[in-house]
Amino acid sequence: MWTLEQPKAFLTTDTLQCSVDLSSPQTGIRAVTAHQHGCSEANFSLLKMGLESEVLTESYQRGNDLITSYASNDQRPASPQVYRRVQEHPQAIGLETIVSLQTDLLASRCPIHSVTEISHFQSAMMRSSENHWQTAEPLESPQALLVEIVDELYYLEIAHPTDVTGSSFSQTPDKIQWQHTLLDLQLEKGVIRRARLQSWWIKATEEDARSVADTLIENFIVSPPPLTT
Repeated sequence: MWTLEQPKAFLTTDTLQCSVDLSSPQTGIRAVTAHQHGCSEANFSLLKMGLESEVLTESYQRGNDLITSYASNDQRPASPQVYRRVQEHPQAIGLETIVSLQTDLLASRCPIHSVTEISHFQSAMMRSSENHWQTAEPLESPQALLVEIVDELYYLEIAHPTDVTGSSFSQTPDKIQWQHTLLDLQLEKGVIRRARLQSWWIKATEEDARSVADTLIENFIVSPPPLTT
């Protein structure tokens, strides 16, 4: 599924094509074509890991996973590893992003920020912590964002509730930005911390899209922690 052409990687499936710049995780998932529709006016799951420039130490494909590792330094005393994992559903195609951190220090703190920016959308909904869908707006504990990009093509983003320490949402007439703070906690030597979020592209009517989204959200919330090495 993944083709590596350093420093970039390209994903090609029947329903999703995209690219990732391995040397710049802060540029996110780009050049997305989902269900035969291009999403050129969006950047999904930009990872801001505390440095303006990353040093890529390793990248490879394993099964459905694209795995990249980055070096630590004095400004960020932790070594991140990022998994991009292909997910499938009868009406949706997705990528799960898993970020892990480990440090050689006795104690450190290195929060990760994930940002998604979408321009030229039709509508946006957010699911509250009470499992209700409503017009997208800043909420205290949102579960997911569902954006109608064009007719019957929706983008769903879910951050696992146990991994998020804060979320923020902003919207202008032509742009949405959704940000999560992940792994903002004390790191200890010898302990690996992980956080997960999922990006899904759903091909369905509005009612069916919300039903599919509900299923994907519930499946994600109750899913066991990933096994990664």
